[in-house]
Amino acid sequence: VLPASLVASAWIVVAGRNLPWGGWINVYQLPVAATVVGLRYAGLAGLVLWAQRRPPGPAVRVYAVRHAWWWMTLRPALRPAAMTWAVVLLMVSAEPILPSMLLVHTYATQMLIQANALLDPAGAAALAVPMVLAAALVLWALGLRRVGWVWTAPVPAPSRRRATVRCIAAGVLALSVGVPLAGLLARGSGLAALGAAWRDAWPELRTTLGMVAAATPAAVLLGWLIGGHWYRAALRGRRTAASFTLLVLAVPPAVLALGWNELAARWPLVAWRDTSVLLYLAYVLRFAPVAALVVVVAAHRRRQRPAEAARVHGVSAWRRARHLTWPAHRWAAAGATLLVGALVATELEMSLLLTPAGTNTVGVRLYTLIHTAPDGQVAATALATLLTLTLPVLLAAVVVGWRWR
Repeated sequence: VLPASLVASAWIVVAGRNLPWGGWINVYQLPVAATVVGLRYAGLAGLVLWAQRRPPGPAVRVYAVRHAWWWMTLRPALRPAAMTWAVVLLMVSAEPILPSMLLVHTYATQMLIQANALLDPAGAAALAVPMVLAAALVLWALGLRRVGWVWTAPVPAPSRRRATVRCIAAGVLALSVGVPLAGLLARGSGLAALGAAWRDAWPELRTTLGMVAAATPAAVLLGWLIGGHWYRAALRGRRTAASFTLLVLAVPPAVLALGWNELAARWPLVAWRDTSVLLYLAYVLRFAPVAALVVVVAAHRRRQRPAEAARVHGVSAWRRARHLTWPAHRWAAAGATLLVGALVATELEMSLLLTPAGTNTVGVRLYTLIHTAPDGQVAATALATLLTLTLPVLLAAVVVGWRWR
């Protein structure tokens, strides 16, 4: 939920050049910057892998299988790991803000410069074509139309090994979340400043929460339709173009926003050119593929026998939907809603270009304050935003994860 610009600012405070060790290691070095960008999407990678995880069957514990570590654990995990890598690759390749603030010039930052600094939207669109083609090649090579393949979780390890895994997970969490939060707390100015920042940012928070409430259900519903078609095609062994909707994640949001601005000059969108309708449509169409991915992996975790039996025995579509489909998918739908809602709440680049005059989202406000306001005000506003946006999401995520499991 942390905006990319805020993550970069926190890491610059923690590991910039002005620290005692800044001469030999700092966040502006390519390996360190790449690690910071990767840590931003570690949670997404864990979510995709967890959604494909299947507990081991009883035969794994009963029978002694030669090289079980390969046949039962590592080999089945290769395709889910490759799919997770592809999803993270699409997200990272379209991320221009975080690398640019860490002084790393990437393909996405060049497209952002072409669009915003050089005012050449046609050139930015032309630069986006090779990236989209490369992403399409990756999707085709990995066969993501069969994205639902699951992997068998390993047999529970001894307590010492489990403790080691927990320590590694805690370290990743501390780096990806703890370091930015520590930077914010170090720059904060107390509870009074936090309350004042919350009151000042309330109009933008209200706008953001309203957009989340409006765009998230539509994106999840569209993702449900796409994911359902994708899953049915995978079951029948047919190819489908539904998996290629993930290509929208490979295009930098600034380029997508320029495309929406171009469409806004034409019928029928010209009637909503100076309203929030364009931003709403941009959110829905950009994040619907993420919801579709969650729906597909959840569908592959569900048993098919009850639905098949209901169809054989002539149960009506309404009763199947009420008693079989909805109970089996409701927690997956809740998880997709939480994920899409968090993405909508923290989206920045499309918001910068598509937000109508007189209104701002909280991401735009934070981005502006980072470049114009003192560090204490930025930290207080960021903490107020996190408390407003993340506490309900975290509580709901705990409930959804527990019930889904």
